[in-house]
Amino acid sequence: MTRNESLTMSREPTLNDSSKACWDDFAVGDRWVTGAHLATKEEILAFGKQYDPEPFHRDEEEAKASMMGGLIASGIQMAAWYRNLHCLALPDVGWTLSPGWDNIRFVNSVRPGDVLTLHIHVTDMRPSASRPDWGIINWSGELKDANGETKLACDPIIFYRRRSAMEAEGA
Repeated sequence: MTRNESLTMSREPTLNDSSKACWDDFAVGDRWVTGAHLATKEEILAFGKQYDPEPFHRDEEEAKASMMGGLIASGIQMAAWYRNLHCLALPDVGWTLSPGWDNIRFVNSVRPGDVLTLHIHVTDMRPSASRPDWGIINWSGELKDANGETKLACDPIIFYRRRSAMEAEGA
């Protein structure tokens, strides 16, 4: 299984001449379902050992004896998968930063062998009040397993370049 073997969209963004999507190419209600990511035991253990050394993230035997009853991915690792799938899902876009994610929830555990997809949609869009060459998109998304069970839910906010700024720069 590849990291992003398929992608479904409610509509394709209309790209400008540079083939980079910008704020102007999205619309409230746009939806994407990303390709799949297989959560492996090896990557869960490696991430847990390096970044989140709770017993149920870093050691199979300790995980079995824990309240989790087995190895699970760190919530921070789930957020990283979410972000990776979000980036892979969208065309080449003119964005550079995010001021944060609202309402992040670790709803259910991810275990080795879970196949994850990201279900995202645009909930709000507005031009930046302080930077006219930028626009802000509010997203809502859920990282789900193959059975449709939500594992992580959150509402990222992302700044995108506006078409006028990209055209002025020759992008």
